[in-house]
Amino acid sequence: MSRPFEWLLAACLAGLVAALLFVLVRGGEYLVEPKYALLMVGTPMALIIGLFGLRVWAPSLIPGATLSLVALGVALLSAEAVFLSGDTSVWGNQDLVADRAEFLTALGPAANPQPNFFSKDLVRRSGGEEYRSVLSTDRGELLPLTGVADATVAMCRDSDAHWQTFRSDKYGFSNPNELWDGRVPALLAVGDSHVQGWCVSLAQSFMGRIRASVANTINLGVAGNGPLADLALLREYGRQARPAKVLWMFTLANDVSDLDRESRTPILRNYVEPSHGQGLMGRQPEIDRSLRDFAAASTAQGKASIDWAEVTRRLLTLYDVRLRFQVDRGSVEEPNYTLFRRVMTEARNEVAAWGGELVFVFLPSQLALRGEAPGQAEVGAIVRELRIPIIDVTEAFAAQPDPPALFQAREGTHYSEPGHALVASTILAALAR
Repeated sequence: MSRPFEWLLAACLAGLVAALLFVLVRGGEYLVEPKYALLMVGTPMALIIGLFGLRVWAPSLIPGATLSLVALGVALLSAEAVFLSGDTSVWGNQDLVADRAEFLTALGPAANPQPNFFSKDLVRRSGGEEYRSVLSTDRGELLPLTGVADATVAMCRDSDAHWQTFRSDKYGFSNPNELWDGRVPALLAVGDSHVQGWCVSLAQSFMGRIRASVANTINLGVAGNGPLADLALLREYGRQARPAKVLWMFTLANDVSDLDRESRTPILRNYVEPSHGQGLMGRQPEIDRSLRDFAAASTAQGKASIDWAEVTRRLLTLYDVRLRFQVDRGSVEEPNYTLFRRVMTEARNEVAAWGGELVFVFLPSQLALRGEAPGQAEVGAIVRELRIPIIDVTEAFAAQPDPPALFQAREGTHYSEPGHALVASTILAALAR
């Protein structure tokens, strides 16, 4: 074997060793059981040790063994790159970003056009497994829970490639401003994109339909939120509104996994402490400036919010390969039901402190309808133990002759207009009882 080729193979081998060490040191939290740690780290390291043994005891076998090991490493890294390339959560969507920018520009400055900001897109990994906000002011780290106030917000692009928009209120939510005029709201809802009304007109969304029946209804739904962000919204905004009833909208499609991500974000995790807050209601001008600057910088960089640190971490740890083939259960965090219980306890106490009632709403997901959504029994048991009333919309969906038709394009997690109508009617009927 020629000397240049030996150097090339040595470089490839060194890269593979570095990747395995990265998995061992930085990816250790994903290898929660010894047998999986042995599988994902011990076995490849044993192969490497064996290769060096062959170098001493059977030099004639080195070319074949080395080539096999390098081929295995290249194949695994290539598979990871393929799987990772389709995840827009780390790469962004360049076409979507460009189309949104063109759409917002066409609206004109008088409309105060803005993208739909998600708090989870405003955090970045900051060493180890913790996430920090990319925004800060002279008062320190700032993590807004909503978007720019009094703006025309491009929420999402629907199946016909048309942009759905809404006019934000003075705190950046999808509400008429008069709902914040001091009257006690009858209802207030927290939740994620389902509650925000993803990719349907607001009038056809289930919150729009509920508001048509219960006029004084505040919607604090924000895409990407999980349980900790919902608790934060109650603390920052619900406490001032003091609604008679709070609808805690929960979906097994992503809220359990969102809680794991949020628990790694200290500024959100600290909301389980009753004294923690950012004083966001009084900081809206500051929030608006920070979000506009962030949007302008992102557009100038043209990166579509690519998270290079996350891309590197997942590539080197073969995260998506392990997840896709389920060879490492530790790659999916065990649901933190202890934290969920604490979140729900704080939410119940927060609402009770102003004399309101917290109602837990199970929103349907396709996985839940197929009986494949983990956590429903555990979540339900915790909520019932805390004596929080439950409305389960999943049962209404399951009773329909064609449940997939209740979801956009018959797939995914977001509801079609008939799905939104069924959610609204089910919730309103339960509240009337």
